[in-house]
Amino acid sequence: MILAMSWSFLPAQPFPTGSITSDFTLKDRRTGEDVSLSDFDGKVIVLDFFAYWCAPCAFSSPDIEQNIQRFYKDQGGNPNGVEVQVIAVNIENGNPELTDDFIQQTELELVVDDTQAVAWNLYNETQGIPLFVVINGVDNTPSHEQWEVLHNAPSYPGAEFLRGIIDSVEAALPPPDPIETAIDIGGNWRWIDWFGSFQVDQIPWLFHEHYGWIFAGDGNLNTGQFLLDLTLGWIWTDKRSYPHIFSFDRNS
Repeated sequence: MILAMSWSFLPAQPFPTGSITSDFTLKDRRTGEDVSLSDFDGKVIVLDFFAYWCAPCAFSSPDIEQNIQRFYKDQGGNPNGVEVQVIAVNIENGNPELTDDFIQQTELELVVDDTQAVAWNLYNETQGIPLFVVINGVDNTPSHEQWEVLHNAPSYPGAEFLRGIIDSVEAALPPPDPIETAIDIGGNWRWIDWFGSFQVDQIPWLFHEHYGWIFAGDGNLNTGQFLLDLTLGWIWTDKRSYPHIFSFDRNS
């Protein structure tokens, strides 16, 4: 899936609640692999900034894991079906064995290292730790903008408070059916850039410029459905997979 979003450069000041955040990439402490905020497209993301020497973190981090991460994992997401991911962000680069002990004791699931303050500088406004940030990663939801910062504040407000914010994120609306929004090119013909030209006068049958009659059924070409191609038979297609099957050039 291609993520359609434009990321900003480092801001002059941290992203406050209500702003649209930029992306960042950190290293998974366990695997060493890159972990980016944009990897969690479609989810609500909770950032838990911690350090092993932070006394309040010893309470807040395990509580976040138990009552946010595991709670929503067991529930299959928030009440609207939106998945939730907690990312524990370690900001301490000294005494790594103490950080490992903290992670083991608090049973943190996904931990990334931010020893260069990459993400910390994006959200830290007061130098306060622990710091908690909630971000909406769901596109096309009626409740919020994608990548909107829903909460950014130091000190732990409690799982119930954060769940209230997380639960406010509504599921994405289904994309409009491209058949209905296709460009009218005249003569009862319509055009979709990834699909080509077709006629729509006998829905659910489409007459395609190259492949003749195709049965479109009741599905939505964006979200996927079977098409009956009279040459190839039944094929599965949607906006993302169809270009791998055919390629159309309106000007050829």
